[in-house]
Amino acid sequence: RILVDFYAIDAAFVEDTLWVTNRWRDEVVVLSWPAGAVLERHPTARNPHQLAVSADGRRVAVASMTSLSVDLFD
Repeated sequence: RILVDFYAIDAAFVEDTLWVTNRWRDEVVVLSWPAGAVLERHPTARNPHQLAVSADGRRVAVASMTSLSVDLFD
């Protein structure tokens, strides 16, 4: 278990990191695995909800509930 200080909605592993959507701050947070340290924070559209990782692990897509958009990250 990794404790976070935000409203985590969805999470996915990308190599040795864990990407987690943060609905309170409109961002996706990249955590180290298994330590759970915050490595990066990326802004997203309002209310990020679900995320998906490409088969090769090189891209992450974050869908937002209220903005009718998808943010893409390499």
